[in-house]
Amino acid sequence: MAIARSWLRISGLLWEDLTFEPDVGWETDTIAARPPEGEGPWTVSLHDEAGTVLALARPEVRFVDPGGVRAMRRARVVAYLPLRSGARELRLAREHQVLHTQPVSPFRPKVEVSSLEVEDGTVHLAWTALHPDPAAGRLSFRVVYAAPGRGVFPVADELTAPWLTVPLARLPGSRGGRLAVLATDGVRSAVDVSEAFAVPTRPARVAILQPAHGTSLPADQPLSARGVAHDDAGRRLPARGLVWTVDGEEVARGTRLPGLGALPAGSHRLGLRWEGDEAPHAEVVHEVTVAARKVPKVLEELPPSAPRGKAATLRIKL
Repeated sequence: MAIARSWLRISGLLWEDLTFEPDVGWETDTIAARPPEGEGPWTVSLHDEAGTVLALARPEVRFVDPGGVRAMRRARVVAYLPLRSGARELRLAREHQVLHTQPVSPFRPKVEVSSLEVEDGTVHLAWTALHPDPAAGRLSFRVVYAAPGRGVFPVADELTAPWLTVPLARLPGSRGGRLAVLATDGVRSAVDVSEAFAVPTRPARVAILQPAHGTSLPADQPLSARGVAHDDAGRRLPARGLVWTVDGEEVARGTRLPGLGALPAGSHRLGLRWEGDEAPHAEVVHEVTVAARKVPKVLEELPPSAPRGKAATLRIKL
């Protein structure tokens, strides 16, 4: 029989005066990206009732200056510790100096999604939760949205009420997305997942970053353009699906930085379309104006009274 193994995620801010502000932690059976290990005196450890070390990590601690004459430096501390049976306390220490302790319950909380309703473009989610340990603190909740093939997206954090209302427009499109509720006492946690529901996929968000709408351009200057497209999850779409147009005519394809050359004088419509398969098609148009070319004016030659046979002098006004 396989033994279930999990980690405790510990994080927070360590200040220059050695005070520690912990974030809300939780249990996990996977680590998406392990934090870098440090080589200094800092340790995060898990202890039993007798104080025996059950697990230990050495997080990287780098103090940074947030700016300001009186601002105190701080460091982000992130560590994962394997959860061991009999664990009762977490400690953050600098060599033999204990800076922060946090109790670890022998029990994990319980949570269960009780209802999910989708109506009028809104998702209504509710759940029940309790902690078997009377000594445990108040539970808080974290909700994420899991869309198959697209990823996991945070929705709400540090909730205290067992319900949440989310507009569908906040969620990336999916035919079978789910909301997951994590209940945590700050160290130990449990998760439950809702039934699947559909979220319409919205068109790509297309933007012309340069030139801005209404820009006036000098004559005979090559047009420098820059654009991008994102899907409804905020991820940048590949350049191969981009199509550039000027006054409705295609001028470039498959690039975010097209070379468009100089445009004739007058008003023009610069368009950028998304035509890829990764998101529904969309388009944006900017109007730009190119100034007319200024040609020097040549005045008349000298009047007829000027002596014949002599070279005439031309007066040029620029």
